[in-house]
Amino acid sequence: LEVQGNDFYMEFSKTTGYLQTWMSHGKEILHAQKGPTPSFWRGMTDNDFGNGFQKRAAFWKNIPEQMKLVDFKIVSLSDREKQLLCVYELPQNAGNLNIRYTILGNGELYVQQSIQINQEMDLAEWPRWGMSMEINPEFNQLDWYGRGPQENYWDRKSGYQVGIYHSTTQEQYTPYIRPQENSNLTDVRWASLRNSQNQGLFISGFPTMEFSAQNYSLADFDQEDKKVN
Repeated sequence: LEVQGNDFYMEFSKTTGYLQTWMSHGKEILHAQKGPTPSFWRGMTDNDFGNGFQKRAAFWKNIPEQMKLVDFKIVSLSDREKQLLCVYELPQNAGNLNIRYTILGNGELYVQQSIQINQEMDLAEWPRWGMSMEINPEFNQLDWYGRGPQENYWDRKSGYQVGIYHSTTQEQYTPYIRPQENSNLTDVRWASLRNSQNQGLFISGFPTMEFSAQNYSLADFDQEDKKVN
C-alpha cells in the first residue's frame, strides 16, 4: 500500500501491516525496511535474572513474529488525511493488538497502538510494551526534551532534571559489566535524530514517552542465561 505527497512517500506491507519504506525530501528514513513494530521484550538485567523473570515472561519475547494480521484497511478522512488500521491476533488466543496510522498531507505520521488482553489467561507481566524501529544510520545526532543527560527509568528518575539535551547515538550506550538493558530516557516530550545536513526524524510524545536510541539492537543485549556475556 502506497501513500505519498509532495515531499514524502510511504509504503506499508499488506502482509505484515508495517511501514517498510519512508521517504522524506528524497531521503530514506528507515533502515532495512524496519518501521515501527510492536515490542514486548528488552535486554534482561541482573535483577531480572535474579528473580527468574527471563523464564517467567518468555511468552512475550517473540510475540511480534507470532502475531497474525487479520484486518488491514485504509480510510480517507479528508483530501489531506488518511488513516490505516491494522488488527492483529496474538498467539494462543491471548488477545488482540491494534495499530492505527494517521498520515497527514504534510508527511506527518501519527502512530497509536492499543491492546486487549484475554483476562482469562494467566499471563506474566510484560518486560516492556512499546514500539521499535531501525532508522538510517546517518541520523546519529540525538536531541531530546526530557530527563537526562544520563539514562533514567520510571523507578529512578527524580535525580535527573527535565531539559533539552544533545548526544550521539553512540554516546547513549551505558557500558555495564554484563551487557543488558540500557539507555532508556523518561518523561520525553520530543526527540529528534538528524544527520550532518539537519535531515532526519522528529518524534513527539502525547504528552510524554519513554524513549531510547542507540547503535545496537535488542539481540545484542538479549541472553537466556546470565552467564553469557
